[in-house]
Amino acid sequence: MHATSNTPSPSLHAVVPRLHPGLSRGQHQRFFGRMQREMSQRGLLLNWSGDICLVVNRDCGDERTVRHTLVNWLIDRGGVREIFLFRPIHIMTVLCEPLTCELRAAEMRELVPEISSLILEQITAGLIARAISQLQVQAGSR
Repeated sequence: MHATSNTPSPSLHAVVPRLHPGLSRGQHQRFFGRMQREMSQRGLLLNWSGDICLVVNRDCGDERTVRHTLVNWLIDRGGVREIFLFRPIHIMTVLCEPLTCELRAAEMRELVPEISSLILEQITAGLIARAISQLQVQAGSR
């Protein structure tokens, strides 16, 4: 059961790009920082922890477009050795349904052991903070 409201709940897209093990911590951080900036230019909000990324479309648009944008961007980058892409999860599931969130995290953990519901919640909180920050900047520029 999903929390209900009059507005559609945006979907979070979980992706875990595994980078080549020879990359330094700085190269790792620069990779994800660049990914975050470039996804933002495409209308997507991205937040990450370790290799785990959650992405949401700012306009709640087509989910397939989000997935294609993510995968195409990652394929075009050097340093990525494998990509784990999971089915979308509604943001309200992460925020309001801890048992369902834990079940989804358990499914993901079969492929990526470091995924947990706590990590998903923390990354989602970061996404929300990023969205609020962007709204404040937009409101200030009007």
